[in-house]
Amino acid sequence: MGCDHRLYRSPHRTFEEYCRERFNYSRDAAYLKISATAVYENLQKFLPTNERQLRFLAKAELEPAVQADVWQQAVEQAGNKIP
Repeated sequence: MGCDHRLYRSPHRTFEEYCRERFNYSRDAAYLKISATAVYENLQKFLPTNERQLRFLAKAELEPAVQADVWQQAVEQAGNKIP
C-alpha cells in the first residue's frame, strides 16, 4: 500500500494523522483511494489508446454497456492485449 515506507512520518506521527492533516481524509478513506488507484491502473492496460480503436463502436451506435462488452470481447480475442 501507499504507506509501506512510512514516508509520511517526517512531520506526522501516524499515517492517519498525515491523511487527516494533508488531505482531510480518514485513514480508511485514504486506503480506499489507494486501492482504487491500483484497480484503475490495472484497467488502464485494457482501455482503447486511440480514436481508430473506437471508430467501430461509435458507428455501431451501441448502448454503453454493450460497448463495454464488445470492447472486452475484442481484448480477450486479442490475447488480453489492446486490439
